[in-house]
Amino acid sequence: MIIKLSNEYKIVTNNMEFVVQKMNIIVKGENTKDENVGKENWVSIGYFPKINQAIRCVSKHILLVNDDLETIISKLNTIDIKIEEIRALLENKRIKELEESEEII
Repeated sequence: MIIKLSNEYKIVTNNMEFVVQKMNIIVKGENTKDENVGKENWVSIGYFPKINQAIRCVSKHILLVNDDLETIISKLNTIDIKIEEIRALLENKRIKELEESEEII
């Protein structure tokens, strides 16, 4: 599953862990092919056994790589809104599952 938290961050899951990835734009370098310059590239920045650890990693990374307070606040607000949307979806799904299981009984 892929949980897109923003245009810059996503969490990719597999059967073992949560992988936090950050989107980078490829820049011209000594070993960079010209056709790759400017393309998006997702880079893994952390591997975690629990989702809450992965989310904390995103927040910490935002704080570490940005030095402008307005940018930090904006990015953290974007992440917070997305987390609340995911939480609401999960709660609604759980409520629906509970209602369906009570109907069967």
